[in-house]
Amino acid sequence: MTRRKAVFVARGEEGASMGFLIVFLGGGLGAALRHGVNLLSARLLGTGFNYATLFENVSGSVVMGLLVGYFAFKGACRSIGGYS
Repeated sequence: MTRRKAVFVARGEEGASMGFLIVFLGGGLGAALRHGVNLLSARLLGTGFNYATLFENVSGSVVMGLLVGYFAFKGACRSIGGYS
């Protein structure tokens, strides 16, 4: 049985390491911002209801929807989901 090399990025080897770095930095920044929102909402609104999670999920959904809509109208997302 031969082992295959995992392919994570459609680009070459030099683009793969940059892709991992961008995901790493974006994940770290997102986690720090999420933690800050959790602390701020706990101080301002209390801990009786998890307002931070509600705010983060709703605002994140709005931002993702706006980005997908922008790229769809711009024409940058031609092959997402197998649709052309």
